[in-house]
Amino acid sequence: MALRGQHQPCIWRPCLFQKYIPIVTHVVPLVCNSHYIVRPFLCSFRINNDLICISGFDVSQNVPRRLASSSSCLYPSFGDSWMIEKMLWGALAILAILVLFAQLPPKVAEGPLFQKGITYGSWRHDVYESLEAARSISLLEQTNAKWVSLVVTWYQQTLDSVVIYRDPHLTPDDRGVIRMIGQIHRLGMKVLLKPTVDIEDKSWRGEIRFDTEEDWQNWFSSYRYFVNYYAELAAKYGVEEFCVGVELAGTVDRNRDWNWVIENVRTRFKGPLTYAANWDNYWNVSFWDALDYVGIDAYFELATEGRVDTEDLLSAWEPWIQELDAFHEIVKKPILFTEIGCCSLAGASARPWDWTISGQVDLQEQAHYYEAAFRAVWGKPWFYGVYWWTWLPELSEIDEADTGYSPQDKPAEQILTQWYGKSTPRGPTGAR
Repeated sequence: MALRGQHQPCIWRPCLFQKYIPIVTHVVPLVCNSHYIVRPFLCSFRINNDLICISGFDVSQNVPRRLASSSSCLYPSFGDSWMIEKMLWGALAILAILVLFAQLPPKVAEGPLFQKGITYGSWRHDVYESLEAARSISLLEQTNAKWVSLVVTWYQQTLDSVVIYRDPHLTPDDRGVIRMIGQIHRLGMKVLLKPTVDIEDKSWRGEIRFDTEEDWQNWFSSYRYFVNYYAELAAKYGVEEFCVGVELAGTVDRNRDWNWVIENVRTRFKGPLTYAANWDNYWNVSFWDALDYVGIDAYFELATEGRVDTEDLLSAWEPWIQELDAFHEIVKKPILFTEIGCCSLAGASARPWDWTISGQVDLQEQAHYYEAAFRAVWGKPWFYGVYWWTWLPELSEIDEADTGYSPQDKPAEQILTQWYGKSTPRGPTGAR
């Protein structure tokens, strides 16, 4: 046997399967004598934007003597290339199998997934790209959370504006969003991508409403563009779940328009969908049947007086649980708390939705609120997870005097970590 010199590779580019064009590259023969030729090869092609490469060795026996005696062991002309043909047929067989599997629908977990989640949001364009945000999401993973609700916000000027747009200073840059999705996945967690509309003049998005049909159609056209943009991004970067809207209470009776939004998203994103209804508006949503999960931003008012403990708050949950039981009997959908939380302030649990309240720091009331919420819903058969509001990307904003919603470095974080460390009460978690 003798090793031969190097030659230009032989490349074959078939015109079949234009979407999946393979390139089969043969490298120079490594061994050549009167009995066999050993040649390495590489076959590469793209399926669903992924580069697939197959490599190996082709061993050809009983080589024609006129080929084996060649001083350079060059490949024969294509008309005589029976060895190349054999190898290419093998590559095409592998390609056909891969193309078949690429056409199959993505594997979907049987039944809904239980989601141990936390919301992660920023209202500065460059935060998701920062090392501080990367460190923060690593700390979030230590709470035993398995899902992250990643917030991206676009804006409209006023409640009656019909144009929704990216704010160059406030909307997270795509590069940062993509980087954060990747980091969440590398930490073994999954992503619920949550595009949200806010109003520049600080009005509440739930009051968006229009007087004319023309304004409605213009607004929904702009909204579809906004949501479709992130549905495509979600599909491209492997996001596991998508939220089609957040607390747009004044719009939810527009069944036909919302079904069009959902249909548009489903053509772009194949994973499960939800909508985040406000705690006092979920009965009014007209399109739950088009979604996979009912989403509720569960800032239920827990009416109490004076200082409270877990038992007080657990009792205050009872009428809301009865209402959710009755609601589930009608919609027959798994329910997510797409947001829940309260400020670390005395009395905050009575109005947990109110981020403007002020008062005395009370870290323990926030911890009682977490414990009571978990105990109230964890055993309910309709309950499939929760996303606590909120985990801060900016670690520099966290201190013991913080009165905001974040549980970071507070007793509430310990409660959260303990409950998320428990076994899942129903369904898989979908952890990566």
